[in-house]
Amino acid sequence: MLVAAAWALGLVGKAWGDAPAWAAILLLIWPYTGVAAFNAQFTFLPLAALGIGYWLYTREYDVAAGLIMVFATIKPELAAVPLIAISIIALHNKRWRFLGALAAGGLVLFAVSMLMAGFWVVEWLQSLQRYSQYAQVVWVPGFTWSISPLLTAALGMIVLACILWMRDSSPAWFTMSIPLGLLVLPQTIFWGLSMILLVCMLVWTKRTWWMPMLVWGIGWPLFVLLSSDFWRWQSTLVSLSGVILVAVASHFIDNGLD
Repeated sequence: MLVAAAWALGLVGKAWGDAPAWAAILLLIWPYTGVAAFNAQFTFLPLAALGIGYWLYTREYDVAAGLIMVFATIKPELAAVPLIAISIIALHNKRWRFLGALAAGGLVLFAVSMLMAGFWVVEWLQSLQRYSQYAQVVWVPGFTWSISPLLTAALGMIVLACILWMRDSSPAWFTMSIPLGLLVLPQTIFWGLSMILLVCMLVWTKRTWWMPMLVWGIGWPLFVLLSSDFWRWQSTLVSLSGVILVAVASHFIDNGLD
């Protein structure tokens, strides 16, 4: 899966920006990616599915893009917001084949899982409830609210300001949906932060390369500060840096994509 993630990063680097292939390898040398790989996390599957799928989407291979992106749903907390974003974009642009393939692929994947495991939905919801009782799960709005409602309000204002200031384009909205999903949906410890690498590759150009490298660099000292509760701050700050990155970089990228 790590190889697939590297391939996906290499492809997606040409979907909006113009990232060199070596950037994908460099960015993968990141503590959050290393820990996720060591713990055999499935983070790399949605990363690969969304990355490869979006590259196919920008090349108008709509059916293939929809079918590939379906596999991102294995980690719904990472894929839900980006899939909603790309579906709205596709609907706006009347990319019916993509939407049809995404829906059909999802139905087939669900049907196959039902045949293999029976009606697993209720048991899955119960297991999620049990899992949250012993696993390190962070929901950023709830975490910041527990510190101070003012902190939640400040975080919300920063995110809203970034969204409003961001250049209005389809690639910008899709890219923004990735860190936004990390902020608004519950996440398990910092496994999902590897998704920020998709953001870094998407906004990498000759003018903006230092911006994703700055976010990548910020992640290192935050990872070193491992206290009993600091992993919640890691998820919050790294995800927020991704939101700010997209908002700023969107004004420096112009490749004709709407």
